[in-house]
Amino acid sequence: MDKDITAVIKTFMRPEKFKVCLDATIKTGINKIVVGYDGPDELLNIHKKIVEKQFKHANIKFCVYPFNIGISVVRNSLLQFVDTKYLLQLDDDVAIPRNVLDVIPFLEEHDEIGAVGIGQLPLVKRCLPLIEAFDIEIVNKYLFRTFDDGKYYEINNDLLFMGYFDFIPNNAVFKRELFNNVKWDNNFVIWGDHVDFFLQAKYNTKWKFAVCMSLYSIHDAGGDTNFKVYRYGIESIKAKHYLYKKWNIKGMIPNNPVPYLLDGDYYFNSIIRQNETTVEKINEDKILPKYYINAPNEHYL
Repeated sequence: MDKDITAVIKTFMRPEKFKVCLDATIKTGINKIVVGYDGPDELLNIHKKIVEKQFKHANIKFCVYPFNIGISVVRNSLLQFVDTKYLLQLDDDVAIPRNVLDVIPFLEEHDEIGAVGIGQLPLVKRCLPLIEAFDIEIVNKYLFRTFDDGKYYEINNDLLFMGYFDFIPNNAVFKRELFNNVKWDNNFVIWGDHVDFFLQAKYNTKWKFAVCMSLYSIHDAGGDTNFKVYRYGIESIKAKHYLYKKWNIKGMIPNNPVPYLLDGDYYFNSIIRQNETTVEKINEDKILPKYYINAPNEHYL
């Protein structure tokens, strides 16, 4: 089974997290890993030493790209090295469970499903495990994160699966053939790429998506001050404007996925304030009442 899948990891400037991610990936038994690095020169050797010395016995191809060329360019480029039937896509801040390949029998039995996402346990204060999966509907130029009726559940290989979804977690096992129909938009350096990818799949293809409710990765998000400058800086702002223009939308409802609200009262209240402003705006734009999900006075975000 391990010969049928390639792990693809995009890394930037978090070598300590990359090391944990790589260690967990190798322990799954996957014997082909490709890594794309577009971080600064001063951290390049640290990343290379992790691959060449600490994991020298693993089959890892390490590719270096121009600084901050972006998540989409790197991911698209790394596809050229994937000649296996399946692709495990990872960010460098996650540690996946050893039995993640157990989702493959489910994919084998469902021709219509292009990928299966797994949940995550964020390493933040007061947060429960979560699965960021939802459906998408664009109404009056607003993108709504919704949850359609008619979901089905299936136990396969002793794991519980749920489908279909329009959007699934970023860390997932994909069928390689899916990327013959959908590519990452190279205009996204950071942020927006994930939503855009699944919007393309929803409106331009027949692929479906599911999640495994039984498997969770450990998600150690964030980084130092330098990392945050790029993660939340001008490229993130530009990506938001580009996403809205590309899909002709004014905003997304809710502004943040539901599970992150478990991360403390301060964050919860800040999202309520964001959504109060958004609801005022969509009231002005006269969005249909049935799409009034997440009404702030009910605290459903």
